[in-house]
Amino acid sequence: TNATSPWWLAPIYLAVASVNVFVLAGAAHLSRTDRIGSVLIGVSGVTGLTSTALSAMSDTGRLAVPYLGDIPFAFWVVLIATQLSRENARARQLHRLNDQRLRAIFDHTLHFMGLLDVDGTVLEANRPVLEAVGLPASALVGRPFWDTPIWAHSEEYRTRVREACRSAARGETVRFETSHPLQSGGVGYIDFSLKPIVDETGAVVLLVPEGRDITDRKKTQAALDRLVEVIGPQTGQDFFQTAVDTLCAICEAEFAFVAALEPTSRSSVRTIAVSRPSSDR
Repeated sequence: TNATSPWWLAPIYLAVASVNVFVLAGAAHLSRTDRIGSVLIGVSGVTGLTSTALSAMSDTGRLAVPYLGDIPFAFWVVLIATQLSRENARARQLHRLNDQRLRAIFDHTLHFMGLLDVDGTVLEANRPVLEAVGLPASALVGRPFWDTPIWAHSEEYRTRVREACRSAARGETVRFETSHPLQSGGVGYIDFSLKPIVDETGAVVLLVPEGRDITDRKKTQAALDRLVEVIGPQTGQDFFQTAVDTLCAICEAEFAFVAALEPTSRSSVRTIAVSRPSSDR
């Protein structure tokens, strides 16, 4: 190094050169997945390394080299900015695709699902929920969950859901059955649950309400209870006759019968009871 050159110039240029060498190594690694990005980063690294070498020779070696001013740096900035723009566009596209996949799963599940803030404000509601209540998402999103039209039919449920949101915000999972008037005029039954979602520190950040339609199960259970209630007191032939008549009425079937296999012949059966016409019941 020239005696009149500051001693600290050499370490500084060495550090800057090391950065550009690291950029070149990154370009080589990037070539496996993004050739265009690898070229952009590689050219910027070569430009920076060349500029650093020329400046070092000029400042420390007193060599006559052309002075390029800020041109290499400007060129380096343009290349890096271009690559960052490409990466940003790629990240946005990936985020959009992931959002579409999650939305497809969210909207096409058979269950009723939503997403709430910790304070119970509705953030999302899936398609089955919107179809069940017959309202657009704007009628639910941004409102407290218990104040949405989902619970407008029952003040008791509104209070219970509000308490459930408070419990879930504390990290508890809440589950109970609810009933709702249907647009067809009947009553639907839902197995409702509210679960907390926590972050890596264990803090609750979201609440997930979910509902499973158990209307058919409730109807089946009610039908079985009715069947047991009707045929329980009966004995003998009346037991079987009442059973087939009640099953026809419950299932809205036109015909039912009870038969038994003959012990002497496995291919023949003996009729025990046949359902009677509804006018005769």
